[in-house]
Amino acid sequence: MWRYAIPVVLLAVLGVFLSRGLTLNPTYVPSPLIGKPAPEFNLPALKDPSATVGSDVFEGQLSLLNVWATWCVGCRQEHGFLVELARSGGIPIYGLNWKDDRDTALQWLDRLGDPYVASAVDADGGVAIDWGVYGAPETFLIDTDGTVLYKHIAPLTAEIWRDRFVPIITEKCGSFPCPQGGPGRQGFDQSEKPTYFAIQNQRFMSSFLTQFEIFAGSRIRLSFALTALTLLAVVGGAQPPETLSDPALDARYQALIREVRCLVCQNQTIADSNADLASDLRREIREMLVEGASDGEIADFLVARYGDFVLYRPPLQPNTWALWGGPAAMVLIGLIVFARVMRSRSGQPLDDDELDEERGAMP
Repeated sequence: MWRYAIPVVLLAVLGVFLSRGLTLNPTYVPSPLIGKPAPEFNLPALKDPSATVGSDVFEGQLSLLNVWATWCVGCRQEHGFLVELARSGGIPIYGLNWKDDRDTALQWLDRLGDPYVASAVDADGGVAIDWGVYGAPETFLIDTDGTVLYKHIAPLTAEIWRDRFVPIITEKCGSFPCPQGGPGRQGFDQSEKPTYFAIQNQRFMSSFLTQFEIFAGSRIRLSFALTALTLLAVVGGAQPPETLSDPALDARYQALIREVRCLVCQNQTIADSNADLASDLRREIREMLVEGASDGEIADFLVARYGDFVLYRPPLQPNTWALWGGPAAMVLIGLIVFARVMRSRSGQPLDDDELDEERGAMP
């Protein structure tokens, strides 16, 4: 009996792993910043370039940092909810405007509403790297002492807010909204709280504009893509390679970028990827090499922001055992099940038809 039970148990284990895998988001990269101090920054303010917005705004109040850009379709999808959340006065929201055009960003906020107490301009994407950002929109929940409590990757909705953010806030504060004051609560004048019809109209317009931009944007992108392909065919190879003047540093650079995963593409290294994030990471590595950082320090810098997954060949350690051993374990289970089945079949007696065939084959 046990010989039949073992394959069944192994198949059940395999089924659990496979069913669990189907529920996971393959593009989600867990943030190593959870439970750690928020990375410091001090950037120009979107509305007033002479002023700055820094990480000190999180001190003394539970708050959100929302990474957004006008080129991000997902940011448009969540914007209506962010405006409603800001108007409710439940929590202050700060923005990180990521590699965007300032004038376009200001027009966006004027047209759709500004949910942010303030927005910092991350023109070159350097601060986004410090925060481990690899795709907008991303939203961070920051504790009163500046600790990162939670990170959400994807458009924020009422359901996600209720199911994932509110329980954490309630656990921290005892209720939602938190009984706190602070400058973040001044993002909206509460006397301007919209009516039900105003909210529904805003939702409709936001949805309509989102769908229109997806429709129009896809055609614009296609036009640009065709133009770019034509130009590449004419002036292919015109882009100068990213190299360092020092041969020794350049050799290290070329080796390093082939060991770092593009978190947008995931199946490519940043050496092979054309994604903006890959370009930003290559720039960061070049700058660190010029400043005298060792290969280990550069790897530690990236892992501290994106986790071990950013390494194309993650180290073999307890938190990567499943990554390294999972495929081999699945193959091993399959071989064991196959061997058990074949052994059980070989031990079964021949039926009447098979016996007749055996007799007929005898001389």
